[in-house]
Formats: sequence, C-alpha cells, structure tokens
Amino acid sequence: MKQRRAFTLIELLVVIAIIAILVGLLLPAVQKVREAANRMSCQNNLKQLALAYQNYQTTVGKFPYSGNNVPSMAAGWGLYILNYIEQPALYSAYNFNAPFTVSEGGPATNQAVANSPIKIMNCPSSPGNPLFTYNAPYPPPFNITWQAWSSDYGPESAVSEALATYIGLPSTAPTAGVLQPISETGALPPTMRITDITDGSSNTILLAEIANRPNLWKAGVQIVGSQTYWSGSGGWADPSSSNAALYGSPTSGGPTYLPSFSNPVPGPCGINCSNDYGFYSFHAGGANAAFADGSVHFLSTSVTIQTLAALITYNGGEAINANAY
Repeated sequence: MKQRRAFTLIELLVVIAIIAILVGLLLPAVQKVREAANRMSCQNNLKQLALAYQNYQTTVGKFPYSGNNVPSMAAGWGLYILNYIEQPALYSAYNFNAPFTVSEGGPATNQAVANSPIKIMNCPSSPGNPLFTYNAPYPPPFNITWQAWSSDYGPESAVSEALATYIGLPSTAPTAGVLQPISETGALPPTMRITDITDGSSNTILLAEIANRPNLWKAGVQIVGSQTYWSGSGGWADPSSSNAALYGSPTSGGPTYLPSFSNPVPGPCGINCSNDYGFYSFHAGGANAAFADGSVHFLSTSVTIQTLAALITYNGGEAINANAY
C-alpha cells in the first residue's frame, strides 16, 4: 500500500508563521493606502464646501454669516449653504425665524433638519458616531435637550484676543475672519465680499478641520466625559460651532476642559494639539483647510501659530510666504 504523507505539526507552524509575517508586512501598507484615500476624500469634502461658499458669494454678492447667536433664531454655519451643497429640501424645510432646537410644528422641523446626516460634513478618518444628543441651558434660562449631526469641519471666525496678545499683535490689528457670526444681541458683522479680502483669497482660510466635536481631544488622546466649549459643540446647524476662534495651545493640548470656562492659555501649537483651541484632524502630520479662493490645502503641524493666525484674518496685511503652508 502507498503511504500517504501529511504535513507535520512543525511544517504547519512554519507556514502559519510565514503567513503572519507577510500579513504584518502588508498591513501597514494597506493602512497607509486607506489613510491616503481618506485624506483625499476629506479634501474633496472641504472642496465642495468651499465651492458652495463661492457660489453663494457669486449669487448673493457676499459671504453668509458663520451663524446666528440670537436665541430666538439660533442657527449654525451649514444651514446657510444647504442650497449650494445639493440639499434644497433641507433648506426649504428650515425656518430661519426659529431656533435650530425647535422640534414641533409641521412635518419637517428645524430639529429634524439639524439631525440630518450630510456625508460631506464628515471626514472618513474621524472616529465615532456624528449624531450627538445634547442637554444644555439653551436658550437661557431653559434647559433643552436636542440632537445635532456633528461636522468635522467649521469656520474659524477670528483670532482670539488672547492669542493676538500672545503673538504680539498690536491692539489695533484686525483679528476677524471672513465668516463671522451674528451676535446674541442681533448685531450684524460687516458685509463680506470677495473684494473685501485684501490679504488675497488664496491666503485666507474659510473652513478647517476641527474634527470629532463635541468629543474633546488633546494631542491624540480623547478626554473622556468632556465636551468642547471654546470651539463649539460641532453641529453644522448649531450656532456654537460657528463661533470658534483660534487660541493655540501647548503641544500637550492644554488644560482639561473645565465647567468654569476660564480663559485658556494660548500656546504655539495650532494644528492637531487640541480640537478645542485649534485645528484638529486624524491625519498624520497636519489638517486640511479650505481657502476663500475655493482651494484646499493640507496644513502641516509645523506651520507656526503666527502664520496660522495670519491665514485666518482677511485684512491683516501680513506678507505670507507660500512655502509657509
């Protein structure tokens, strides 16, 4: 009779070991390709949002507000451009004379619009579920619970006064960004047209990654149980996310969020150190930003806080080297 030869246990272990080594060698390459695809998708999202602002400005003659802080009409930045990101039904369903938290009246309410998922609002590299439930005293003194679909992007409406002092800007230096909010008292910011951007539209940021709000991240570590305050809760229909100003932070991301809302201490880091005080992404080495000319750039973590501040203001008169970002 012919003797059948089988694999020995040692041979099987050798084969398994070889397969494990090959998988170990291939996995980083696969992850690298996946992240490159995610980063490209993220840039495409911001490109569509930047073009929406361009089309709005061309049609209306000025850029929209970044949000409305009047409690009776509270609205976030994304609501103004719904018609320009192929969401006319959501725009028609929204009542700008009522706050985004309204959940009664009619088949489609403001709350339902604010809950709506919009794919281009989220970066595929960002972790977690973007639909959050909030409970906060808004508008005061009422305690209201609402939901909002969070966005990984948002406007930087200004350079904070604290950061302006930190980097040595004179008290008269402009600190406002292109997209500015209506104040709680109803005071309107200046009407902003493309021609008002005297620093050049290619040198002025409209939107940037401030990812995974309202979760709080510090230098790659999530602070459990905390919610951002200085950058806003992150909902694209939530006005709080329309008030984000650049603060900068230490490389550690700064102090843990405190209920006292004490002013943060500015620092030299503006990218990927804190999603409360600066730009933040889950891409290695930097974050994406959309500029007023419709372009999108990947800003390296090596960009100085002074350059980042200059890119946010639209009329600061700074001489910005194109190689600086």
